[in-house]
Amino acid sequence: MKPASNVKTPAQYLASLPADRAETIATVRTFVNKHIPRGVSPRCERCNPDFCTGPDEMDRETQDPHTQNRRMGHPLAMKRTLFLAALGLFFAVALAVSPPMAIAQSCSFTTLPNGTACKKLGARCSPPTAGSGTAGNCTTAAAPKNTIVCECLGAPSPSYNLILTPLTPGDLDTGTATSTITVIPFNGFTGAVNFTCAVSGMTRPVPTCATPPPATVTGPGSATSQLAVSVADSTAQGTYRVAVTAVDSHGRPPDNGDQTSTLSVSRVYWTIGKSFVALVIALAAFLAVLTIWGLAQVWRGKQRADSQ
Repeated sequence: MKPASNVKTPAQYLASLPADRAETIATVRTFVNKHIPRGVSPRCERCNPDFCTGPDEMDRETQDPHTQNRRMGHPLAMKRTLFLAALGLFFAVALAVSPPMAIAQSCSFTTLPNGTACKKLGARCSPPTAGSGTAGNCTTAAAPKNTIVCECLGAPSPSYNLILTPLTPGDLDTGTATSTITVIPFNGFTGAVNFTCAVSGMTRPVPTCATPPPATVTGPGSATSQLAVSVADSTAQGTYRVAVTAVDSHGRPPDNGDQTSTLSVSRVYWTIGKSFVALVIALAAFLAVLTIWGLAQVWRGKQRADSQ
């Protein structure tokens, strides 16, 4: 942890530490001060003066400079003093410079109507309910139906979006319509993305689509692939929905889900029938009309001759 620029003394640095670190350092200092031995005197059975026979003896020993010298110069006392002091200093420095790793709370997808699910925004939490890693920070996010959800937001996960351009042409008799599939990476996403396509509609048979080739993202730029939908003579007329799905090498779908486009198939038939009977009927009708027209011409000619 980098100290603030206005910190000039150790006391100011300790005062600027978060409450949890300052409390831990104070506990270590208290422990060290309590257990540092004061030395050995001829009247004590142990190094700690608390085991002396009485307070009068302690007072006399404290006032006696020779006793003080013996106590402070005792090798065992000096070793314990130096060891405990070094141990306390080590823990204090380690706690002061290391980031806090204590998990403040656990977050989940449990929703609270019109409430705040996170006890402390930004607090450390585990495990992440969004993102990656083993721990994250608590954040409050909106959920459907006017609810608030506590999210444990971990490190941003690599992800991608999918964009599908409209099929061209959008109306076919027969032939092939094409579209471009674009993969847009986020948070350092790289790798291959595999596609599948499906055509659905109210009429049968439907157009066919070939599996688009994979698109491989190798850097921050996007990658593309091509979609082709074929319409045959046997394809029924109608409007069809073409859906493209995608997954990466880890089985993760795009953030924006499947993408769709539409295609229409329409035809105009100029036919009089496909059977011999229909042809005979059409020919007979033509001959009947021709006969009536001929008789009408003969009758009109006779009428003109009679009038002359």
